Amino acid sequence: MRYAVHYRKYRWFVYRVRVGAALDLRTPISGITSYGHDEVEALDIAFRRAYQRYPCRPHEMFCVVRCTDRASKHQAFLMEQAKKRDDAAFMELLGVE
Repeated sequence: MRYAVHYRKYRWFVYRVRVGAALDLRTPISGITSYGHDEVEALDIAFRRAYQRYPCRPHEMFCVVRCTDRASKHQAFLMEQAKKRDDAAFMELLGVE
């Protein structure tokens, strides 16, 4: 008997917001791609990746917003790729392989 597991791809914008302040949707810090059975599972994965990848001050928190249209999904993908390239260049500068 074969079972197929279907994961959907979700793209998210990540925002850094001061606690108690309003969210400004014009200034995401990056994008994140996550896979999950449903949106809730993918959102949980996106939050965990945001807290692992980006620094956050004690008076700040992350806000993750799903990209729904094609242009915003592409922008989130490009921002994520730029972050990965910057991290790879930094590690090369340090001499870590």
